Amino acid sequence: MNTQAKIFIPIVLAICAYAFFNLFVKKEIGEFETIRLSGEINQSAYLYVVANRGFKRDTQNRITSFFASDRNGEIAQVDLQEPAAPEMANALVVEVFGHMHGNTFLGKRAKVAQLRKNQ
Repeated sequence: MNTQAKIFIPIVLAICAYAFFNLFVKKEIGEFETIRLSGEINQSAYLYVVANRGFKRDTQNRITSFFASDRNGEIAQVDLQEPAAPEMANALVVEVFGHMHGNTFLGKRAKVAQLRKNQ
C-alpha cells in the first residue's frame, strides 16, 4: 500500500465513524428554539418529560398529550398524532418526531428513550 492510501483510508474511516455517531448514536437533549427555526419540517428530538404537569389520554389509556422540557428548561406541550403507550408516563426522556407550531410540539409519534431510575 502506498503512503497516500495509508493516510487517506484512516481519515475516511474516522469521518465515517464520526458521522455515524452523530446521526445514529448521539442522544443529546434538544432545544425547542432549534426545532422552531426549522419551520414545519418534522425532525427527531430527545426531550425530558415533565410528569408533574400530567398527561392527556384517549379511551384506551394511551397518552395523546404531555409536557416536555428541552435542555434549556423551556417547557412546551407535546400533542401526539399517534398515541403513545401508557408506560411513557414513567419516562424521564422521550424521543419525539414532529415539529413546533408556536409553543406546541406537534408530534407524529413518541417513544421512551430512558425510564426513571425508581420505576
